[in-house]
Amino acid sequence: MSDRADNIFTAILAGGNLSWLRWGAAALAQAQEREVPIMVLCGEACDHWSAVLAAELHADAAVQELLGGLFVTVVAERLEDPALAARCQEVLALRADASGFPLIAFATPTGEFFGAVPWRPLHDREQQVGLTRILVAVAETWADDRDAILADATEVQRLLSIASQRLSGSGKPLRPQLLLESAESALVGLGDSLEGGFGPTPRSLGTAAVRFLAARARREDAPLALIRLLERTVLAWAHGAVCDQLGGGMHRGSVDAGWRQPFFEQRLIDQAQTALAWLDAAEALDRPALRVAAERCLRWTIDHLRLTVDTYAAGFHADAPGVDGQLHQGAYQCWTIAEISSLIGEDAADLVVERFALSDAPIIDGAQALAVRAPVTPGSEVRLAAALQRLAVARSERTPPLRDERPDQRGEGLLLCALARLRSDHADLATAGAALAERYLHAEPVAPAAGDGAAVALGLVAWSGATSAASAWLASEARHRDERGRVQVGAERFLEPAPLAAVDDDRGDSAAALVAEAYLRCGDDQAAHALLVAHGGVLTHGAAAAGLLRVLDGLAHTSS
Repeated sequence: MSDRADNIFTAILAGGNLSWLRWGAAALAQAQEREVPIMVLCGEACDHWSAVLAAELHADAAVQELLGGLFVTVVAERLEDPALAARCQEVLALRADASGFPLIAFATPTGEFFGAVPWRPLHDREQQVGLTRILVAVAETWADDRDAILADATEVQRLLSIASQRLSGSGKPLRPQLLLESAESALVGLGDSLEGGFGPTPRSLGTAAVRFLAARARREDAPLALIRLLERTVLAWAHGAVCDQLGGGMHRGSVDAGWRQPFFEQRLIDQAQTALAWLDAAEALDRPALRVAAERCLRWTIDHLRLTVDTYAAGFHADAPGVDGQLHQGAYQCWTIAEISSLIGEDAADLVVERFALSDAPIIDGAQALAVRAPVTPGSEVRLAAALQRLAVARSERTPPLRDERPDQRGEGLLLCALARLRSDHADLATAGAALAERYLHAEPVAPAAGDGAAVALGLVAWSGATSAASAWLASEARHRDERGRVQVGAERFLEPAPLAAVDDDRGDSAAALVAEAYLRCGDDQAAHALLVAHGGVLTHGAAAAGLLRVLDGLAHTSS
């Protein structure tokens, strides 16, 4: 197993000729002195496309020289710069109706953002305008029509202000039953009744939506369409290539609707959120097999992401070295049929090919990810299990992906929640959870990013009912919010993203949902209700706030 802590995204950029700065007073001062705009390249360490864009920039000396002359170049990474990353995502949503990483955002020399663009190739390709052309156009507009840029910056600030007001709602009393029924209908309408999952491709796992549907499925009059969508989605995870069929760990999401071509990042937060979703669904649907899937996922997490007895890495990168020594997406997890045959023999390979329908699987750098597509041939269960075990051993001899060994407090807190629900039946999971709980019981409550303290609070309550310690972690959310939620852009000015994001993202529950649930689990129903009222505006957009709505459902049951 890799013991490296490489951040591929920023490491690649650091090796080029272009000077990349961190957001702050130095970048602002340089931009004002040169009278040029700021270009913020924002990515995620484990993300394949962030690394692709960084590599393209690194390899193109002409583009580096061009950008260095037109902009002050700033680099930001999601875990290292959470507040700045959140602001860039807001601007991207407002100006390009897009989301995700990597992205490039633009700001004036005084720090006001005026635009953003999502990932695309560096140069024009396949009828798609390249980033270089867009960057040059932005620089030309700054030089020739600066008033237009400044007007755009003013408009972005206005839109951010409106979004913040809409998010905070009107303060009117909530109508829980109406909100819950509306959100349930919206999610079922978004759901893929054939393959499972929600919305168009590419798809995140949608763990927040699944957990909300699982909560709603517990009532006796739950509609059949809801039950079937929930069942199809959680089984699709277990059978698809988003689940590592040889190890049990989860990938971030899927490129296709059939869950056969994953985004190969394996992040701690995804393991925790998926395990919790599987456990919720197992109880709601009375499907013990889903509980087994959660156990397997958590064991993979302990085996592969645990750094010390009580600390965990943030995740594995999507890319790994291939046979040519170069980084390739999914190189560690994917196989060719020829590779399988040479490793385990043709007879055993035929079983694997049949089970995973490899002849029809998508091709990724010439290889294929394993996704269950056919039942086991009667009488061959033992031989298939042995064949997969031999493949797992062979894979362990491959060079693994780079591991991001930075801490992810939110991931660890939610991991503790999942371990707590299985500890009575599994001694190994209980041991891992006890060590993690002990660490946080004696650590100083500090939340580096929104939702982190609440996640730890949830873990401590789930593990031992330690509401006093949990409340201290929850209090750290409010105590550190000003410092965490602001990015200094000068001696006196601060750039303030929304203090508590309420919309779920590809990491699962939003920060607001985690805080509201932590209040609820700590016995402060009044604070949980007040937070839900404060975010009443986003609750009307049910599909986007499934995490908050799950808390509302729980609060409604508590009140009744």
